[in-house]
Amino acid sequence: MKTYCISDIHGHYQNFLAFYETLEEDDLVYVLGDVIDKGEDPISCLRLIMNDRRFIMILGNHEYMMWQYLHSLKNDLSDKEENYIQWIEWNRGSDTYKPYLQLEEAEQKKIYDFIEDLPLNVPEVTVNDRKFYLVHSLPGSDKEIRMADIGYNDDLIYSYVWDRQLIDEYLKPFEDKTVIAGHTVVQEYYGYFKCEPYYYGDDISKAPYIDIDGGLAYQLPGSRLIALCLDDLTYRMY
Repeated sequence: MKTYCISDIHGHYQNFLAFYETLEEDDLVYVLGDVIDKGEDPISCLRLIMNDRRFIMILGNHEYMMWQYLHSLKNDLSDKEENYIQWIEWNRGSDTYKPYLQLEEAEQKKIYDFIEDLPLNVPEVTVNDRKFYLVHSLPGSDKEIRMADIGYNDDLIYSYVWDRQLIDEYLKPFEDKTVIAGHTVVQEYYGYFKCEPYYYGDDISKAPYIDIDGGLAYQLPGSRLIALCLDDLTYRMY
């Protein structure tokens, strides 16, 4: 059994499938959000994760935008136009929304309910005596949080899925845990032609924070899906 973290698939089904096909039956995969939007088949990526017991997914800002729009539409809220613009027009949500609308109503509901129940964090995962804190962007509470737990408070949700801070400026948040996150493409640190996990310091095993967003959202030169193995902090790219 191995435990992996991946993040920011952004609908790139072929990249995801290349990783998926390497998995063993007893492996475990934590997906740190932003499965949807921008790639060739976001709904297939999402449904594969939903229907495979080996995957545990965390809410990303793109899933949050999708939920915001669907929720406001379902309840005829005054912010539905604003949410449409943010997700569909500004963040390429149409890549997800168009195939979503082609699904049967029951399947649409499954996706909506799945996203609504995603955790904002997984505050402690222990692998080989090393502890990890998993989140899409920046860590917060040391307890698991879901949107319903905090009354769908936009400000609190925003801090987990949208806030962005350069790792070089990042203070160590936990004495005994390594934060694994995505959201910020590693090319912001390395430049457009390099793709591998980014961390502060010289030794990944001692890093307080590791970024694994391989840049698929922007299809930069060399962009890949990064799969970080928590057992030994090695990685592969797909």
